Amino acid sequence: MSARHQSFSAAASEFSVTPAAVGQMIRTLERWLGTALFHRSISGKVRLIATEASEAALPDIQ
Repeated sequence: MSARHQSFSAAASEFSVTPAAVGQMIRTLERWLGTALFHRSISGKVRLIATEASEAALPDIQ
């Protein structure tokens, strides 16, 4: 969901959890996979950009 929304906050709202919870789930998944799933930006309109790895996995995850 974060990839589709490009935001942990929007994904959190969809699942009725906090953005921090989504962020923690993503960080845990990234550690388990051994690769980053997002390029993160601290400013700008789009703060999350899916990496090639997450784009490739997205059809299986959805």
